[in-house]
Amino acid sequence: MAEVYKWQDVDLGGHILIQTVEFGLYAVYQFPSSVPLVAGEELTVFAGSAGTGPCAHEPKKHFFFTSQPRWASGPNCVTILTRPDDKVRSLANFRLSKTSV
Repeated sequence: MAEVYKWQDVDLGGHILIQTVEFGLYAVYQFPSSVPLVAGEELTVFAGSAGTGPCAHEPKKHFFFTSQPRWASGPNCVTILTRPDDKVRSLANFRLSKTSV
């Protein structure tokens, strides 16, 4: 996803992250309204309690998906970013932190 938005600003408000594992639904996260992402910047969606550790919270850059214990990772995992109108905006391999399983 970082490459897709490297050169353009976008508002991720209402966008949905969908993660599947082995073709089955694993996680769905919807961004709140009005989430501006400036070209070249990154944001992080933490799962579970990952965002409550030593990292500093940065509003509009850090989001917390507390109802999902962790993000999946591995060769059978696909993460998709869709617009609010259900059109796929990005199909990507996301960098996962050390706390990911």
